Amino acid sequence: MPAAVERTAAEFGLEEKVMPEGTIWRRRCPAVLPPPDLPDLAGFLSRHETAARTAADLLFLDTETTGLAGGTGTVPFLVGLAWWDGADFVVEQIFLPGPAHEGALLAAVAEAASHRRVVVTYNGASFDLPLLRTRALLQRHPSPVAELAGWDLVVPARRLWSRSLPDCRQQTVEVEVYGRPRGEGDIPGGRIPQVWFDFLAEGRADLLPAVLRHNRRDMEGMGRILGAVCEAAAGLDRPEDVAAWRDAWSRARICSLRGDHHRAAAWLARSREAKPAAGHAPLVADGVRMLKRLRHWPSLADLITAALAAGLDEPWLHVEAAMLYEHRLVDLERALAHARAAGDDRRTARLERRLSGTTREEERP
Repeated sequence: MPAAVERTAAEFGLEEKVMPEGTIWRRRCPAVLPPPDLPDLAGFLSRHETAARTAADLLFLDTETTGLAGGTGTVPFLVGLAWWDGADFVVEQIFLPGPAHEGALLAAVAEAASHRRVVVTYNGASFDLPLLRTRALLQRHPSPVAELAGWDLVVPARRLWSRSLPDCRQQTVEVEVYGRPRGEGDIPGGRIPQVWFDFLAEGRADLLPAVLRHNRRDMEGMGRILGAVCEAAAGLDRPEDVAAWRDAWSRARICSLRGDHHRAAAWLARSREAKPAAGHAPLVADGVRMLKRLRHWPSLADLITAALAAGLDEPWLHVEAAMLYEHRLVDLERALAHARAAGDDRRTARLERRLSGTTREEERP
């Protein structure tokens, strides 16, 4: 390895590690973060695995690559790994000094994964993890994290914050969760591939510290986001602690996904308290669905009445009201009024017959 390249590694705190598969560079960046509790995360994750018993079971992973296309032409040249060691959140960065050493990088990831139960990523289920599987296949290695359950934090981020944020990119969520923008010293993701190409072709490493810093911040950001998700999960029995109606609504949907419909109704009620007009169509649709599951017919009537009064005068809502008053609350006159407002001719004809006490056969000449 050229002496200039070795000096580059030392300058940026990267130590050389020689493995049977080749050589990698790595460094550790401890960041003190309290490990979060691991409450029941069902409903927050798309597939909730119970493999993680404590925070020490988790391995965070993020890659910096030569592009975003995926497939066989994309190479991960920097893999960030992180885990909790007691009260310390330890970040280890594995840097690929050249394409010939990719097997060593995969082996180093597998070594870290062998001590964990769950791999945690941010949008990694669709990019980082498939990419590592592809690279392992090309190198004739086993997939380094194949034995670990996968938690993709973009899923709970969307379920918790998509209604209150402009987007759910990791950096946007980080600002929302703990108010810390990346700021000075970061590098846009689109410029990162060229940094490695320049390093290989010319030995240039002037922007390498920014790439390492970007990756480290991604790892720390994931740790903090998971902490916020765990805090939200632990607080599902305290609707009074959430003031924003969109946040309460999000928790109602999560409880519904968990099958906890009574708690979903409580969060829905909290959302309606924070937004009394109840005129937001998706919120009302969720409320109708949840209250029907719970068979809370008077509460459902209240929700529909409030939504209509707030200006949500839509046919589907009148249909729901017509069904409610016809079959559950047995108020046929109200059911008929809503059927007419919905333009439901068949229901209207049936209700008119019922109110007049006639049958379809009696109407025939």
